[in-house]
Amino acid sequence: MKQKTDTDQPKQVSWRSLILSIVATGVVVAVLVTGIGLRLIGREGLSILQAQHLIESKFVGETEQSTDLTLSHMVTGLNDRWSYYLTRAGYEQEKGMRANAYVGIGVTVIVEEDGIRIGSVKEKSPAAEAGISADEIIRSVNGTKINQENGSDCMNAMRGKAGTSVSLEIENTAGELRIVAVERGELVVDSVRSEMLDGHIGYVQVENFYEGSAAAFKEA
Repeated sequence: MKQKTDTDQPKQVSWRSLILSIVATGVVVAVLVTGIGLRLIGREGLSILQAQHLIESKFVGETEQSTDLTLSHMVTGLNDRWSYYLTRAGYEQEKGMRANAYVGIGVTVIVEEDGIRIGSVKEKSPAAEAGISADEIIRSVNGTKINQENGSDCMNAMRGKAGTSVSLEIENTAGELRIVAVERGELVVDSVRSEMLDGHIGYVQVENFYEGSAAAFKEA
């Protein structure tokens, strides 16, 4: 009969070796993740993530809007008039506008360096009822003065839930300022207008190419 010897006993792994293995594995994983992160978003992207982590972990106060503000300033820094950042609420409003139905005050606008110029005012809209006219300039929204950096943010601030109000500082064409409170409402955009002119000439005006515009153009 064969007796068991020390070599027949199962080898036991020490806790120290196990912990060192776990730490080494963690280090390797961290290096791999960092390398992949650098390839995907670059060093600037990692810096932004680190800054966000520090803000959320160290800052004493509210940080809910920090991400939206950071992304908004990043897009504004592109200096591209066609690029702008939308919050979740702003994105929902944008989808409504592209469906030619949205909640707002009923104006088309052009963001300028120190104000938001009103391009047109929809008939029977909250803006029209408040006495706002085309070519007037919005100088502040809810007390925030408009400048080159925050123009898009102020434009988004005019949107919101139906029944709520927004305070606008308006400058008319004579340079006179006034404060106007406008209640936001649900609006449907008449994107196509048509009329028959003298000489049997048909005139069709298309304001946008969003949902329903093509069908309305055919009917016109």
